[in-house]
Amino acid sequence: NFTHELKNPMTSIIGYADILRSGKYDKETNIKSANYIFHEAKRLETLAHKLMDLMELSNENIELEKIDVVCFMNNLYNDIHESLENIELKLEIEDGCIIADKVLLEDCLRNLIDNSKKADPKDKRIRVLGKNEKDKYRISVEDKGCGIPKEDLPRILESFYMVDKARARENGRNGIGLSICEKIANLHHTKLMIESELNKGTCVSFYLEVDKGEE
Repeated sequence: NFTHELKNPMTSIIGYADILRSGKYDKETNIKSANYIFHEAKRLETLAHKLMDLMELSNENIELEKIDVVCFMNNLYNDIHESLENIELKLEIEDGCIIADKVLLEDCLRNLIDNSKKADPKDKRIRVLGKNEKDKYRISVEDKGCGIPKEDLPRILESFYMVDKARARENGRNGIGLSICEKIANLHHTKLMIESELNKGTCVSFYLEVDKGEE
């Protein structure tokens, strides 16, 4: 799957580089070719980083600690809301303390929020929800974007799986983000729960352990 994912951008980069090397075309065509090479190279760079993130996830690099959810989410909001540009990030977080790896949890949420942004939410809003449910804490990322067809849901967590490959490449998706999130969830002894409807939106949730204040 990784080899197949490399094939198209590498073919394009080589083709547009040949245009530049030939010296036969006008300035506008050369600029277009250079921009395309830059865009595809950046996509490959992101793909490589994501793949490394996925490969490095293991029980050996998880450090569980007590986390105040409201404080954690506010810090995450401050770090990323400006990068979402015209998309509003809305937090609806109940008070609570969870047991999790702070770095991995942030990486998981960043990937989920990035997916929601690329789903092009109709209301230009992404909601992050936190709720106490019995002895667990449920975290959800919700959007009213393009959604996922029912027949694709069983495969959506596979590495490199993309519902609409043409649209995914256009939006910078690489099919690894959800795989990383699922691996992080598994390391926390939980799993992703995905609810989605085509052209209506998607909600991805997972449960985390609650800190009970015991020594």
